[in-house]
Order: sequence, then structure tokens, then C-alpha cells
Amino acid sequence: MEQLSGAFAYLFTGQPFLVLLAGVAAGIIFGAAPGLTGVMAMALMLPITLFMDSGIALILMLSLYMGAGANIGARSGLAAFAGGLVGWVMLAALAAPLAAIAGRLGPFEIFSLLFAALILFSSLGQRSVLKGLAAGFLGAAISMIGAGALGGTRLTFGLEELEAGFRLLPVILGILVLGPVLGGVIGSARPAEKTGTAAAAAKSAAHSGAVLPLISLGIPAGGAGVLLLGALLLHGLAPGPRLFRDAAGAAYGIIAAAPVANFVVLAVRMTTAPLLALLADISRGYLVAPIVVFAFIGAFSQDNRLFDVWVMAGFGLLAALMQAAKAPTAPLLIGYMLAPMAEAQLRAGLALSYGTPWSLVTRPVSLLFLSIAVIALAWPYLRRRR
Repeated sequence: MEQLSGAFAYLFTGQPFLVLLAGVAAGIIFGAAPGLTGVMAMALMLPITLFMDSGIALILMLSLYMGAGANIGARSGLAAFAGGLVGWVMLAALAAPLAAIAGRLGPFEIFSLLFAALILFSSLGQRSVLKGLAAGFLGAAISMIGAGALGGTRLTFGLEELEAGFRLLPVILGILVLGPVLGGVIGSARPAEKTGTAAAAAKSAAHSGAVLPLISLGIPAGGAGVLLLGALLLHGLAPGPRLFRDAAGAAYGIIAAAPVANFVVLAVRMTTAPLLALLADISRGYLVAPIVVFAFIGAFSQDNRLFDVWVMAGFGLLAALMQAAKAPTAPLLIGYMLAPMAEAQLRAGLALSYGTPWSLVTRPVSLLFLSIAVIALAWPYLRRRR
């Protein structure tokens, strides 16, 4: 409780609160503009966070997430606010205890948890389970390029630029920004969203609750969760139990920012609804060029390498082709981000067990997570047969 109180006190100092206000405003604008998404806003802002303190950067990303998810009518604003508070209570009450429990897991259990998360993310809710899984495992395979967990390099094909693998930032910008542009998402109109009070409350509660598995278990929930994970990794912070152990200020800063951002969203939406409605009349053609330029600058900014710009372009083209084939792109990114962490845990477990992998199925918790993965794979087919 003392750490959470300190996080609230820090949040209401000058810079953190101004960043939160700016993030909410930018998120709401992106959520209201035609053809734009909150995930795209978060991806475009990731390069800017490289020049920020990690705590400020996470406040910005969370406030963007909360603002972009508030594309609802003013009539439902109070319901959404109440739902957000319910989600925050769950976040504040459960995040630290869940992280403490996860901190007791061994490497085999963590590997199985990450594997189950990849399977769940890639299969459930996808139009095609096979395409979702293929995208997830393609991302995992691409992540193997570059430095291996035991040293040395893999699949570099003699290119010095690949020795460290693909930088995360251009991969994110390619898949989540350039890919939708090339795929024509911005070029298609998005119908106005009509959200009832119950749905708005549930949606807002989900926004706060989605942060819970990320900061306590290291598992993102949804596209925005993937970008919050990306922000943590870009700032050298490990999600899950290690976040509370090694960077408790950042963890509690996220928890403290959620209800404040929720209140700011309510205030902004209820006072500026007529102005935000005007954004729907902006010609979508005017938005493409600035977004693409900003993405190219962002890809170049991390290490000032033209190679990263080409990486972003390549992943953007891959994402556009996947969209044309009606294959989901989010599993591609989650596979790319989770696979290195899973590999490190698997190798650590094998080292402790003298190279024997049987502990994956003889340890109860690890077996439980693997069983969940199997059920997730089988569930869509079992449901069809009923």
C-alpha cells in the first residue's frame, strides 16, 4: 500500500501528470479519427519513449491505451468509468500477489506458461486456428535469427547486421503501422461504434484488467498489451514477477496511472464530444503520409541504422500479405516477443535437470499449463463436432 501511495504521489507531480494528459488526449484522437486505431497510436509513440525515463514512458503508453479504448458515446461515459474502476480494483488487489506466486515458479513452469500463452493468443478468437498458429510460430522462428541463448549466432547468412537479430522497434512498426497502411486498413472507413452502457462498462473494465497478466505474469492480453510489453522490453524491464522485484516503481506506476487515466478519459469525452465528432470528417487520404513518415523516422531513431528501416518495410510487407490472406498479424508479433523468453527458460530448466526434458510433464504446474495449451488447440474442433 505504501508503494502504491508513493506512485500516486509521483503521478501528480508536474511531468508525469502532463504526460498522462497528453497520452489520453492523443489516444482519444486516434480512436475517433477514421481508419486509425489505438494500437497504431501506441506503436507510433514507442520511438518517443526511447528518450524518456522508463516510468514516464509506461505512463504514456498506458494513457494512450486507456484513451484509445474510450471511443464511446458520452451517454455511456459514466458506465465506462465505473467499469474501469472495477477493473482497476482487480488490478490493484491481484497484481502483486499474482506476481509473488509466479515468482516461485521454476524455469520449466515459466516455459510452459509462455508456451500456453502463445497457443491461446494464436488460436482462440481467430477466424482460422491454423493460420493463427502458423503466424505465431513464424514469429517465434524469426526471433531465432541472431544471437543464441548460449552465445554465438544463428541464421545470419553472413550479414553483420543480423548478428543481434532484428530490433524490436522496427518489427513492431512494420507489423502494426506500415502493414495496415499497405493492407489498406486506413483506406477503408470504419463504422461508428455504438456502445450501450453495459457493454461500455465491460469494455472499460477489460482495459484495466488486461494490464494484470502483463505486469504480474509477463503475458500480454490483446494487441495493446503486446505494445505495453514492447515498451517494457525496450526499456530493459522484464515483465512479470521480476518487474515487481527489480522495478517496483514502474509496476506501481502503471497501477496508479490506470484509474487517473480513466477519470481523465471521462472528463475529456464528456466535454469535447462534439469536437471529437468532427474528426470523422477528416479525409483519410491526408492521414497516410504523416503516419508512414513518422514510422520511418521511428524505425531509424533507435540505432540510426538504415537497415532498421528496411526491416520495418519488410515486416510491413509481410503483414500486408498476411492480411490479404486473412491471416492474423498479432500472433506473429507475440510469437516474436515471447519465444526468446521461453527459450531462455527452457534452457535454464534443461541445465538444472542435466538435459532431461521430462520435468516438463512430471512437474504438476508445468503439466497444467501444457494441458491448457492442448485444450486450446483442440477446443475449436471439439466445438464444431458438438
